[in-house]
Amino acid sequence: MKTWLKENIEIIAWGIFGFTTLMAVWAWAKLGTDVSNIYRLFPLFGLIGFSTMWGHYALWAVREWSGSDSTKTALYSKITHWVVLLCIVAHPALIIYKLSADGFGLPPASYKAYLGEKLAVYVFLGTLSLFAFLAFEFKRWLHSYPRIWKTVLIFNHLAMLGIVVHALNIGQSVKQVPLNVLWPIYGISLIGIYIYLASRKKLI
Repeated sequence: MKTWLKENIEIIAWGIFGFTTLMAVWAWAKLGTDVSNIYRLFPLFGLIGFSTMWGHYALWAVREWSGSDSTKTALYSKITHWVVLLCIVAHPALIIYKLSADGFGLPPASYKAYLGEKLAVYVFLGTLSLFAFLAFEFKRWLHSYPRIWKTVLIFNHLAMLGIVVHALNIGQSVKQVPLNVLWPIYGISLIGIYIYLASRKKLI
């Protein structure tokens, strides 16, 4: 099994990306596919961004277990890195712009006006997670400071779980087939992946 995984790790990587993206689009499309409607469009970026990041963690665990060479998935990593960055920036940027254009003002007031006081807290959870993800983009510089980089990694792992909670509480697409089943699985499997990678001293 490990030999097969090592030999086909690039196919597996693209397969995970294709599957999670397809599932995200499928669930999102259940509520309408009018991409000219920003209120409908912006959730798609969040779904694809998170699903792709989950795929990174899943592949990380598979590579670690099988002993696969990360260089074999270098192209996948490069392309999906930019997919994630585009998605996690576009997701909040689009809704901030739309709420402002519709007269709701700017965050945090616009979030509260759009969702209400109670649900707005989950938007802020998403915002904190976004900052954690963006901090990861400074890896080239922060890697030289082990204690700071370790903190960034910890916050990134927590941010992934934060997005699971964020979407479950305010997302509509995650309530649609197939994400109504897959989204909790993503969250639970992340915990399992964390435990496994931590046992191999690879998580942080």
